[in-house]
Amino acid sequence: MTIVTQEGITRTSDPDAIMCDLILNFKEMMPLKITLLATSKKQAIKFAKNRYPTALSIITLNSTRNYKNKGIN
Repeated sequence: MTIVTQEGITRTSDPDAIMCDLILNFKEMMPLKITLLATSKKQAIKFAKNRYPTALSIITLNSTRNYKNKGIN
């Protein structure tokens, strides 16, 4: 199975992006903690929903870190 990621759907190359920590809950599985590069927490949730469509809930953590995004080569 190949997962295709596209700009704006599951990732960003914005130089002002921040690292957002999220916890995803799935049915009958342990929660998954992920870190996504996004311009806002709202965008990070959108990316997580697109990457993990079977997630029952997505929780944002308060820790966001600045990250100098050098873009995708």
